[in-house]
Amino acid sequence: MIATARHLAKRLIRVAPDATSVVSSNLGVIDPAAGQPDGADADYFAMRILYPGVTASILHRIGGLQMLVSGQAHGHVFVSAIAYQPDRPNSNDLLRQNLLSALNDFSLTGAHL
Repeated sequence: MIATARHLAKRLIRVAPDATSVVSSNLGVIDPAAGQPDGADADYFAMRILYPGVTASILHRIGGLQMLVSGQAHGHVFVSAIAYQPDRPNSNDLLRQNLLSALNDFSLTGAHL
């Protein structure tokens, strides 16, 4: 699956060299076994987006990047995101604040794990 994601990422960079790239995926309900690493249900389940080998110069060339993945596991919805905007402040804290603000707009709450 990582090879497929890496292939897709490289293809996106070639296809849209002058446009901001936005990728979003909803994985739906995750198999409960995925959240049982030791046989017992985990309190929370989340997935992390990786974008290996991408440099700041590539992100500038494509005009920025935003990737989001979501799904549901153990009665909770998880969201994982990465984002980069050229010539703007970029930090995990700022992205976290923006995600929490978006959740707040829909009267939802979230927890950072």
